[in-house]
Amino acid sequence: DELVRVQADLAAVNERLEQSVTERTARLTSANRELHHEFKARQRLEQELSERERSSLSQALHDGVCQHLAGVVMIASTLSDVCGQKSDLEMAGKLKEIASLIRSANNDARDIARALHPLDVDASGFVTALRNLVGCYDVPGQTRCALYCHEAIPVHDNDVAMYLYRIVLEALVNASRHAHARHISVHLGVRQQDIMLSITDDGIGLPPDYDQSAGLGLKLMRYRASSIGATLTIAARPTGRPAVRCCLPPPA
Repeated sequence: DELVRVQADLAAVNERLEQSVTERTARLTSANRELHHEFKARQRLEQELSERERSSLSQALHDGVCQHLAGVVMIASTLSDVCGQKSDLEMAGKLKEIASLIRSANNDARDIARALHPLDVDASGFVTALRNLVGCYDVPGQTRCALYCHEAIPVHDNDVAMYLYRIVLEALVNASRHAHARHISVHLGVRQQDIMLSITDDGIGLPPDYDQSAGLGLKLMRYRASSIGATLTIAARPTGRPAVRCCLPPPA
């Protein structure tokens, strides 16, 4: 009888312990779920605030600094022409050089403004945004930049569209500013359900040890590709110049 009573008491204790563990587990699960929702909410808020700040800075650069630099370029170019007409060739040459330097600074500022806040980049307008971006780098007499896309691209996620856009933007900046390319081609298509994106140029290329000494731009491209499940490679063409390739498989 004593043994039966002890066993019954033990069973009751075990039942209470199991119930207590179950209740505590439920409370912890609920608390964890709430923390997860709060973290996601904070993350969305921080992202929204960051986008607003980037947008404001981009607008200030585009409407302020870039416009002022463009005005200075016009003044320097006009003064150069006036000095040339007055046979002051030395001064005309210096003013032309100043105008060229300011024009380069203006182009850099516009690149930064585009990188800070690319406009209208979502899944539905991805190809249009990309076409507009490529058009910004197509400068008559300086750089020929073209987008080749002859089919519908199955991009249905806004984050994917934004990250692919930023990969192209970074590649265009590298090709035009650092590789001094005269011709840049952006190819976008679909191969066996994979979205294939490639950027090639005729610039000076990358150094042999570029992979070990990769700059922030290349690291950002790789990070953005991996964030959306894509693979990014830089393969040397027969000319020795690099071709940036990004392959995005369809969502599982």
